[in-house]
Amino acid sequence: EKEKFSSYFSCFVKDGDFEKCLSDANIDRTKLATCISETDQEYNITLQYNDKSTWLNERFPKFNVHSDLNEKYGVRGSPTVVINDQVVNIDPRSPEKFKEVICQAFNSSPEECSQALSDDAPSPGLGEGTGSSSGGSCQ
Repeated sequence: EKEKFSSYFSCFVKDGDFEKCLSDANIDRTKLATCISETDQEYNITLQYNDKSTWLNERFPKFNVHSDLNEKYGVRGSPTVVINDQVVNIDPRSPEKFKEVICQAFNSSPEECSQALSDDAPSPGLGEGTGSSSGGSCQ
């Protein structure tokens, strides 16, 4: 049900209530549970989480989904943006700057590239706020 992710995620970022958002996006929980189980088995997510000897710097459990792409592009953190096989720096991380960088990759830019977007960078973490800091912290 990948087509429902955007609806779910928009709700979750706003409300933070995953149960409500699953319901609002009409996500089939049986299909979701099957997907989670299959993904966990394929990438050994729980196994690696439980084996702290595999953690990076003894703080970060491995998460090998897309590990081949992480290695190919030298990804060490988030966000890392790759366009046309090139790692690109987007700073500030505003919607307008993302659009500019993406539109530069086109030989002939679509009309959407002429639309102005917000210059405000989103706050770190999940939520709808904006701010100048790019670092996150726990409260």
